Amino acid sequence: MHPNNSLDVDTNDGLKLKFRNNFGKATTLYGYLTFSYNATNGLLQAKKRYTYSYATASGTTGGTINTPTWTEVTGFSAADYYVNFTGGVYKLVQDPTQATPLYLYNSPIDLGVPAFMNPIPVAPVTNLPAPFMSKVTIAQVEGSNGIITICQQHLQKPGGHGRARPHYQIGR
Repeated sequence: MHPNNSLDVDTNDGLKLKFRNNFGKATTLYGYLTFSYNATNGLLQAKKRYTYSYATASGTTGGTINTPTWTEVTGFSAADYYVNFTGGVYKLVQDPTQATPLYLYNSPIDLGVPAFMNPIPVAPVTNLPAPFMSKVTIAQVEGSNGIITICQQHLQKPGGHGRARPHYQIGR
């Protein structure tokens, strides 16, 4: 799986499963599905859908602070539908006889954190997602004078501290 994309259903495209942006500042806000897996028959069944959104507020240093949330969709119409794979496309189907068995295996590779790197194991936490900042203009990032403007002034008028050289001497 991808850290910022998740598996979601497209209800406007025949219940196809698609990887969607599920984090950050996005033009279109999607969501993700949760599944249950039956190891006996290999069927994956959609259980819940959560949608992604974020609230925007002004930041104290310019830009905006975006606080993400994921909300369960009550009355999710494809709850308890099964995953079908046909013609290179995954989609949800209501009838379990149309579902495609998918087999999940334990990996022979241990992708966990080795004990020597985590000598005092810490239990997982349920913190809320961290807000993320969005600074969209040079002025907000660099301040009112602008770093580029200051650098250009030094290159055009060398001297003073003895380290600046005219722009035609840079790289020589």
